[in-house]
Amino acid sequence: MSILSGILCFLEIADLALKVKEKFTSKPDKEKYAIFLHLVGKLLLDVSNHLEEGRYPHDKCQEMWHYLQELNGVMKVVLTAEQADHLVAQITEAHRVEQLFGQMSTLSMEEKAEQLQAIRSAAGSFIAVSNLLRVK
Repeated sequence: MSILSGILCFLEIADLALKVKEKFTSKPDKEKYAIFLHLVGKLLLDVSNHLEEGRYPHDKCQEMWHYLQELNGVMKVVLTAEQADHLVAQITEAHRVEQLFGQMSTLSMEEKAEQLQAIRSAAGSFIAVSNLLRVK
C-alpha cells in the first residue's frame, strides 16, 4: 500500500461515513457510530505523530483493524450490500498503517510533511463526522 492509496482509502471511508450518518436514527446507534469514527481519527493522529517523530507505530495495524471491523459492523446496518462490500475492501486496504513507516523514510522532508498533513486531514474527517453525529 502506498501512502497516497492508504490516505485515499481513509478518505473514502470517511466520505461514506458522512453520507450514511443521517440513516442512523436512534441515539445509541449514533453514539456507537460516533465513537468508532472518533477512535479511527485519533489513531490516525497518533500514527502521524509517530511517523513525524521517526518512531515505528507498533501494534497500530491491529488496533486499526479492530476499530474498522467494528465500524464496518455498525455501518452494515444502514448500508446497501454494494456499499458494505466496498467498505470491507477499503478497510482491508486501509488498516496497514505500520507500512507507512518504511515508506515515509524514503521521502524528502517536503514530501514527508505533505503526506503527514494528508494523514491528519483524513483523521480530521473522521473526527468531524463523529462530532457532527453527536450534535444532530
